[in-house]
Amino acid sequence: MKIAFLLQDTGRLYGAERATLDLARGLASAGMSCAVWLIEETRLGLQGSDVKAAVQAAGLPYVGLPVHSAFSRDLLRLLRERVPEDQPEVVHTIGPKATVHVAWALKGRLPLVSTVHGWLFRPDIKERFYEWLELRAFRQFDRVITLSRHYEQWLAGRVGGRRVVRLPSGFDIDRATAGGSASAPAGMTFGMLGRLSWEKHHELFFRAARRFLNQGGAAKFLVAGEGMERARLERLRAALDLDKVVEMAGYLPSPEFFRRVNVLVQCSRMENLPYSMMEAMAWQRPVIATRVGGLPDLVEDGVNGFLVEPEDDETALAERMSRLAKDRELAVRMGQAGRTKLEKEFTPASCIQGHVQLYREIANAVNSG
Repeated sequence: MKIAFLLQDTGRLYGAERATLDLARGLASAGMSCAVWLIEETRLGLQGSDVKAAVQAAGLPYVGLPVHSAFSRDLLRLLRERVPEDQPEVVHTIGPKATVHVAWALKGRLPLVSTVHGWLFRPDIKERFYEWLELRAFRQFDRVITLSRHYEQWLAGRVGGRRVVRLPSGFDIDRATAGGSASAPAGMTFGMLGRLSWEKHHELFFRAARRFLNQGGAAKFLVAGEGMERARLERLRAALDLDKVVEMAGYLPSPEFFRRVNVLVQCSRMENLPYSMMEAMAWQRPVIATRVGGLPDLVEDGVNGFLVEPEDDETALAERMSRLAKDRELAVRMGQAGRTKLEKEFTPASCIQGHVQLYREIANAVNSG
């Protein structure tokens, strides 16, 4: 069975891209044929692409689809030409751009699947418009995959429960931690990993760090990632007198980041099932996270980390930081519990098996219809 994955090449390997490549690699190892079609938007002016390099390193067949605008008639044409050439039995989209174009170009031609890696509901009119378009496009799809219970419930009421299925990402622990020790570094470092963007809510992390230090806590803080919020966050860091204790390191590979931190902090306003948290669990790092979206699917409060309410209040976050800084044995136990949860509930085998079953089910339904 042949599956074609379509996604935009953003240049960087974020969670959605890594999850998609892990899935395609796993499906290929299970005997399925997988190809990756990358939307290459020339106006972005990418100088090299981590996404393309990762696809090629994985040994997956790759096709670039060059376009000149966000929504493109050329892409509709390229997709219609690509299908008879590659002859996929299912097209699987990731992201609104891929989903909307496939709905317009390929509806009724072959089975269609889309995975929602996370709508963030940012206060941006353009993004909300894309989300609205994607919701309408889902009506042309046979299945819409969600990763978390939160998004499963939210989408079921909007695109129909029959279409929506929850298939959490499988996580390859050995691949993620290859060559790395699970031992936490000496001292105490709290870290955030991800894009510097509105939904990640880094300012809550900064204010909690200031409160933690004001209450006599001793720790360092590491922020890894790039994004449009960087300049504003640098000003906030200076205003809170955190320049000496909060390092804004820019982009860091995940292994380097987790070798340097004891605890992952996820302050997000909204998330689905973030890869960074699964990586933390693989590295046996406890997680302090806000109780939003799919984060409670990963963190059991008091077991492998702490959940705090998402209100704009640093008090609870600083208190949980203090507990872990004062009790290193608790941090170690929570890290071990996270690894155990990951091994039991988010295996690559169960993820791959679920996708194979779904692809065959919808392909058989189309063929018999």
